Amino acid sequence: LEIAALRALGSLDIISKPFDPMGLSLLIAEIWKRAHSGAVPEHLVALRRSFAKRLHSAVPELLRLVAAVTTNPDAIAGLHRLAHELAGSGGAVGFPEVSRLAGELEVLAAELRSRAPASADLARLDSLASALASLSISEG
Repeated sequence: LEIAALRALGSLDIISKPFDPMGLSLLIAEIWKRAHSGAVPEHLVALRRSFAKRLHSAVPELLRLVAAVTTNPDAIAGLHRLAHELAGSGGAVGFPEVSRLAGELEVLAAELRSRAPASADLARLDSLASALASLSISEG
């Protein structure tokens, strides 16, 4: 009954709690696509272009920070900040894979704030950074 009333007021759909924050952008994109037949407003196209440029320019910094994790204590904080930015912005403008990968990187960086990275952590950092770099090339 409440859902019908909300739809009558113009709601496109309902996202019930609890929901997976990492999947939220995909869910919103699906709702948007159903409601707008895949048409993307020009201002969102411009935001996507702007984010693709930001991602491309962030890759060298991301790779530098990953390489410095074992030698520079500030690298983890910088990596966490950059991953957080990319995870949030990527999902908001329709780059769910960037958001997912950067989200994993953010979580790992947060964990590494309180412990030294093991070799498996370093390999995962490299893998995530490489995946984001390759997305930067394909999205740029």
